[in-house]
Amino acid sequence: MRLGYEGTVSAGLVSRVLRNEIQTDAAGHPGGSGGPAVDRYGNVIGVLVSGEAENLNFLAPISLMCKRIRRC
Repeated sequence: MRLGYEGTVSAGLVSRVLRNEIQTDAAGHPGGSGGPAVDRYGNVIGVLVSGEAENLNFLAPISLMCKRIRRC
């Protein structure tokens, strides 16, 4: 489903970091899943994989994604 959100940017805070997930309040919405999360230096730290609402979304850590997809 395309809702016209391609190319948008959200800002948020990381509220919890676990081995397999990072919790954030950055906005997530249909069409935004799979987008990268970057730190203040521009390094990719995770990929948005799910969200329940604007204030509760989850990232897969980039180290985990690299193991599953390919070598980074």
